[in-house]
Amino acid sequence: MLPVLYRLESAWQPDGGPFGRFTFSLFNLSGGPLSAFRLVYTSLTRVIDRAACENAVFLRRNANFHEFAPPEGLTLAHGDHWTFTVSGLHREAKHCTDGAKSAYLTLADGSHVPVAVSDLRLEGAASELPPVRLPKGRLELPFALQPWPAEIDAAPGAAVPDVLYPAAGSNADEVDAVSNVLALFHRLFSAGHAPFSLAPSPQGLPIVFKKKAELEGEAYGLAFSDREIRLDYGAAAGRQYALTTLAQLIDGARNHGGDFRFPASGEIADRPRYGWRGCHLDVSRQFYPTADIVRLIDILAWFKLNIFHWHLTDDEAWRLEIKAYPTLTTLGVVRGPDEPMLPQLGNGAEPVGGFYSHADVKAIVAHAA
Repeated sequence: MLPVLYRLESAWQPDGGPFGRFTFSLFNLSGGPLSAFRLVYTSLTRVIDRAACENAVFLRRNANFHEFAPPEGLTLAHGDHWTFTVSGLHREAKHCTDGAKSAYLTLADGSHVPVAVSDLRLEGAASELPPVRLPKGRLELPFALQPWPAEIDAAPGAAVPDVLYPAAGSNADEVDAVSNVLALFHRLFSAGHAPFSLAPSPQGLPIVFKKKAELEGEAYGLAFSDREIRLDYGAAAGRQYALTTLAQLIDGARNHGGDFRFPASGEIADRPRYGWRGCHLDVSRQFYPTADIVRLIDILAWFKLNIFHWHLTDDEAWRLEIKAYPTLTTLGVVRGPDEPMLPQLGNGAEPVGGFYSHADVKAIVAHAA
């Protein structure tokens, strides 16, 4: 990890403008003098009045990109700092993240060096907490389940089966489903104890599958006894959610026995409350490698979500390979201090880019399926 050579501290004060003002302090920790530089920071709180600036020269803004120069002749010795204020904000700051999200310096030779940024201090105000969007969870039964099933009438047991396995007579699709959820578990918890085995075990319990036409596609039922687990499902999705529930139950009981148990008897009947249970990821503004996308999809599957909204294009970048228009994924994906597209929110001194090839997209879509 590289040492911090420069740091930008920021504070918001409610006076000095219709929406208050920022006070920035750039600290030189580099060990040598700093002069003839420009400061760039990115922020969601934009400056719209370039004249409302003290002890600095406002050079330009491009969306969230802001560039300033110090007063002419300013030199910062090691340990010194330069402070300037910016009014003319387009909105009031309310959170510790409403200040600079990233920053860098452009030196006299045209090179760029990163600047560490600190949280915005709200002077005369307190950072607002995010709104409460969900009711507080309450566990009435000691079972490790997320989300909580629609109906549950089960009794916790004292023992945890070593593994669960497909009962004799299970068809190929049912065995394959067990293998798929086992693979999902191993990808998410590489050091975890496997909840399933495809081969029978005297220390385990068999899963007896039964497809029921009256169950909706994402619905399932589980019935527990000391001899077997009965799994009723309507379609492949419901079967997968049921197996995921079993994996959660056995993993929680095995690893957190003081809090969770495995059902000894009783039933679980589950179906989704909402048909669309989605997660949105904006890769236009912040690129994530294909491996990260695949892992996110695994996490969504573990929590029984069913929609992945992949936000590939916006004004920040174009991330999808189109062979007929190669410039979209050359010029159209890179942002940087010396690139045609300037850094935006969270970008620093290093150019950033990236796009998904046809092969990447096919692999991700196949994995999601």
